[in-house]
Amino acid sequence: MDKEAQKQRSKLKRRERWSRIWGDGKQRWVFITFALAVVLGLLLYFVIPRAPGVNWGDQTSSTALTSTNTSGTYSTTPTNFDFSAEVALDFDARGSYIPTKLYDLEAIIYDLDTTVQIGTGKMDGSAKLPGRSITTVTMPLLFQMSFTNTSDTTYSDVIRSCTNSGNSFPLTLSFTYKISGVIGSKSAKLQSQDLTCPVTLSLSS
Repeated sequence: MDKEAQKQRSKLKRRERWSRIWGDGKQRWVFITFALAVVLGLLLYFVIPRAPGVNWGDQTSSTALTSTNTSGTYSTTPTNFDFSAEVALDFDARGSYIPTKLYDLEAIIYDLDTTVQIGTGKMDGSAKLPGRSITTVTMPLLFQMSFTNTSDTTYSDVIRSCTNSGNSFPLTLSFTYKISGVIGSKSAKLQSQDLTCPVTLSLSS
């Protein structure tokens, strides 16, 4: 009987120690639920993708526009211009812990001074954005617009910038894009006075 009583007392003591540490059944469930919520919150923090920030390639606008090795032309009658280029963009995904995919990247190009549209851009396919890093993406641009006459300020701005090398080419690029795992389209806007025209336009005959 003494041994049996000792066993019972030992069992009761273990239960008491367990209860002091973990509480009763209801308290244990509260603790477990809270712990699971914390773990789930941490898990979601690390696995939910985030929309990246957008900047000029290499964080500078002066070299962001490059030529596509195709000639560009402009005309006075009719009044228009037509040339292509590429823009380098840095997508900052350092806020994400998992890789994501960039797709449906499009742009509308405006004259920075007159705010008139002078071109568009679209990236074919998609691009992988590794987490915790900055990825440079290149997007084709098409500068193509017609005007009433050569006195149009926007037309004059483009011709002045793109017929003489070294002249500034002030632009606004307005982007829309999608990120896998992120609901809806995202938008961004970049502006710069420091861009230079990547082509030298020639007068079409």
